Amino acid sequence: MSEDKGVEVVKLDPKTWDRGRGNLEEVFLSGPNGMCCLGFAALQICGARLEDIKQRDAPVSALGVRWPTYLLDGNWCNTVLTNDLMRINDRVSAIDEERVKALNLAAIEHGAPIRFELVEGEGDDKA
Repeated sequence: MSEDKGVEVVKLDPKTWDRGRGNLEEVFLSGPNGMCCLGFAALQICGARLEDIKQRDAPVSALGVRWPTYLLDGNWCNTVLTNDLMRINDRVSAIDEERVKALNLAAIEHGAPIRFELVEGEGDDKA
């Protein structure tokens, strides 16, 4: 997917990817070793620092980050895509590969130039 022109790729490291707890109130950076898919996006494509997302739970609460408009709209509100990504990230019953596929399908459905990839050889069945 990384060969798509104009598409930003967010690499998810399963060792530090916090997912599958069924809690939409989780924060981007849940502790010293975990963050959700949007936490990875903030660091990798928005140029955020860990301090910018610490104890923040969604783009709307991390206003110091330069979010793309497909994640935070011009009215400083989370987009439908953002809410979909958070729901997918937090699904209890998904394995990593299925979760990444669902994240990417949501991005495609919303016409957003973002794709998620697992770090090579690191996938697991964390649910």
